[in-house]
Amino acid sequence: MHPGQADLATLAAFAAPAFDNQDIKNMIRHIVMWNLHQPADAPRFKALLDSCAAVVSGIVEFDVGIRRQGLEANVDVVLVSTFTDTAQLEAYQNHPHHKEVAVQLGAMRSGRHVLDFDFDTSAGAL
Repeated sequence: MHPGQADLATLAAFAAPAFDNQDIKNMIRHIVMWNLHQPADAPRFKALLDSCAAVVSGIVEFDVGIRRQGLEANVDVVLVSTFTDTAQLEAYQNHPHHKEVAVQLGAMRSGRHVLDFDFDTSAGAL
């Protein structure tokens, strides 16, 4: 890890969705970070990702952020998303629209980091 670079688990711990549902105790957090060949392509990259925000009903949170001048960042784009369960994450990843978008994003990126993990909402974090 480089100086000033947070590990993925640390970043994930600070990404809490705004969702209030006591019936769902264990969700899946899906965080993906990308570096782009051309950082100026970040708005287009974000728009493509945003088009996937409602492809399955089990998406609880879907936030895409891009690097902003003056704020610390060592990636160009980040997706913080939460799914009701593993089946919904898999449905999202296998959805035809997501697969089409992934091909376009793949051509634009120079690096990708992903972390999927169980997210327990019973502690009141969600």
